[in-house]
Amino acid sequence: MTNPFADENDLKNNFPSVVRLNVGGMHFTTRLSTLRKHDGSVLAAMFSGRHIAEKDEDGRFFIDRDGTYFIHILNYLRDEVLPPPEVVTLVYDEAQYYGLLHLMECLRNSPCMFGEIARQTFMAQFPEYDENVDKIINSAKEKALHSATRSHTYELVIAIKFCKHSPDNSSGQNFDQNHVCHTTDGQGRNYRKAEVVFGPWEAQVSQIDSLLQCVILDLTKHGLTVKPSGLRSLCRYYVRRGQKVESCEAQLLGIEFQWW
Repeated sequence: MTNPFADENDLKNNFPSVVRLNVGGMHFTTRLSTLRKHDGSVLAAMFSGRHIAEKDEDGRFFIDRDGTYFIHILNYLRDEVLPPPEVVTLVYDEAQYYGLLHLMECLRNSPCMFGEIARQTFMAQFPEYDENVDKIINSAKEKALHSATRSHTYELVIAIKFCKHSPDNSSGQNFDQNHVCHTTDGQGRNYRKAEVVFGPWEAQVSQIDSLLQCVILDLTKHGLTVKPSGLRSLCRYYVRRGQKVESCEAQLLGIEFQWW
């Protein structure tokens, strides 16, 4: 039976007043008015009649997105209910995808988002931070195939440079800006080279622990089991200039990966 309260344009576009959804394989049911509640959002546009809305084989409107946290999107659209603290950052990503600006603002003002906002602000001072994290992940994948047969853990060394080195090269013995940052023990043994180099950045050396914690957290978000290995050393590269020694300022840190 036709719904007497349905908009004529909705009927032409096959939008019933009660909409069945398939969001990445998860099924939901809600009112059309709920999906259209926030003008300018992706959901409002999808069910505006201006676009072709794809259906699955059972006639549900299909959204090609992980549906794990979609219930929180619906709860907000229905009653402006905010998600529980443990999923706020994840729901924020969904709100961003669906263009729900007011929900994003509410979540940013949530106490459990304060730390993440502060972390993102901190990381913004380090250009190419995300690219360096990707390099660590790719390096870990390569090493996993070789080290996993010998040990359940692997230590990856990173170098962090806090400022550009601008030595006086008048002596004719050049400081190699592209040297391999490395460390050794007191007897020059146990050579370890940095596999990923962060920087150079105009930042404070005192921020190194906060930076390492950011890296550990982001690696964990990618499903890796990691922790600081305890390695902390200055790069051993140096150039002698008569009575003076020009040394690298990079800090070398170890990250331990656990495979099983």
